[in-house]
This record gives sequence, C-alpha cells and structure tokens, in this order.
Amino acid sequence: MLSTDLEVKKVKPKAKPLTDLDVKNINPKEKPFKLSDAHGLYLLVQPNGSKYWRLKYRFVGKEKMLALGVYPEVSLKEARQGGEAARKQLKVGIDPSAVIQAAKRVEQVEKLKKDNLFSELATEYHTLKSPSWTAGHSKQWLVNMERYAFPIIGECAISDIEPMQVLKVLRAMETQGTFETRDRIGQSIGAVFKYAIATG
Repeated sequence: MLSTDLEVKKVKPKAKPLTDLDVKNINPKEKPFKLSDAHGLYLLVQPNGSKYWRLKYRFVGKEKMLALGVYPEVSLKEARQGGEAARKQLKVGIDPSAVIQAAKRVEQVEKLKKDNLFSELATEYHTLKSPSWTAGHSKQWLVNMERYAFPIIGECAISDIEPMQVLKVLRAMETQGTFETRDRIGQSIGAVFKYAIATG
C-alpha cells in the first residue's frame, strides 16, 4: 500500500509591508537594524533614532544599495515612489546609483561656478591687494571694475568666460574714448584670472 502522507515543508511567511504607523513608532535598539518593506526597500534604524530609507538591488550581477532619503523628511510613500523609479531605470539597463552620482556631480559643478563668479573673485582679489595699494588706487580699481567689467562679465563663472567676452568689455570702453582706463581694466581682469588660477 502506498503511503498517502505528504512531506509538508515549513514556508516562512512573507513579511508584511510597512505601514506609516510602523515607521513612526519603531524604537531604536543598541545596534542598527533593518525593517523590510517590499521589493528591496527597507528602513535602516540607527541607535540614535535616525531612520534611513535604503533600496537593495542587483545590477550586472552585483548587489548594490541606493539611499532614498531620511525619515520623516521622506515619507514611506515617497520612499516607495523612489524605489519604483529606480526599478524602472533598472529595467532599461540604467544603474540608479550612477544616475544619483551624476546628478550630484552636476550640482557640485553648478555650485562651484556660483561660488566662482568673476565679481566675487575680483572682490576677493581687491580685498587681498588693497593693503599694499594707495587708498586712491584701491578705490579707483574697484570703481572701474564695477563700472566697466561687472556689468558684462561680473555674474559669469570665471571658468566660463571666453576671450570675446573680455574683448567686449574693452571694446565698450574704446567707444567711450577711455583708452588709458581700458588698458588698466585689461590688466586688472588678467590679474583676477591669475588669482583664480593660483587659488584653484
């Protein structure tokens, strides 16, 4: 007689997705721990009570992790939306971490440009040099820059300024017949560029 007994395997029940209440009320422990949601999304809880959204995923066979923000600034719903956006990128062969890194690099470049406007660097240079100049020269140097250079190239990142833009400053002065001042402005602009190079 054949046995009709079947071997029953114990299946570990799936963890339930997180709720807003779960996330809000979870208390920290002595060591960091994770609370899983779904599709690789989890909440990392630190001993100090900080809560970080993370997404675990695989790209080209390698396990990776994507930071999706900090709770409560990023809600459970927003973290899930971020996870869904990342999975869409993965479906078309894009590594979401690489997208984030590229965006950060662009942001850093833009910030660097903003911090290195010609007017800002010229003012720095003026502050540095003023103690060794006469009061009259110091005042006239800045007045000339504000009158002739800043309106044209003052709000440009120094790394973006092209020779033709500098020439535009000088040509505008030529039309006013201020040739001597034009030459001084040309030297001053060159000095600011040298200062920018020297200070990185």
